Amino acid sequence: MKKTTMSVREMGTSLGLKKVESYWLVHKNYFETIKVNGKMRVVIKSFEVWYNSQIHYQKVDGPPPDVPFMSVRQVGMILGLRGGTAYDLVRKGYFHSYKHNGRICVDRKSFDEWMASQHKYKPGGGLPPKPKRLSTGYADEAKRGMESALRARFEAVIKERSEGG
Repeated sequence: MKKTTMSVREMGTSLGLKKVESYWLVHKNYFETIKVNGKMRVVIKSFEVWYNSQIHYQKVDGPPPDVPFMSVRQVGMILGLRGGTAYDLVRKGYFHSYKHNGRICVDRKSFDEWMASQHKYKPGGGLPPKPKRLSTGYADEAKRGMESALRARFEAVIKERSEGG
């Protein structure tokens, strides 16, 4: 007999979620649940339909959802752009996008067609590294000044003890 339901904990574990996050998904009524012996169970068929219609969650040990859209963040990662630039491309209407479950989604087919028709943006293999924070100088100077003052005080105390004792 094939298993038709799973516990909320099993569902959460398959997505790499903790208990609170798992019950949050249940509370949002994204998929069908039933009670068996007073325990909440997730209907597997309903869970799979939901899983294949979203892009935010991925199974820990399974394939990513097979959806015809992607997130704006994924667009940015493909093009090697920071988030703001990817959102600018969406706002300018270079490819079809729409809201799904409160998130902006980009149609994969439309994105692929746009990629083939333009020459400015090419796949970048991920986001560029964040630039290293440059020191303002003031904090470093203050720290060095404090260290030298402490060192001078420490040396003075040692000198006093050696002369007095």
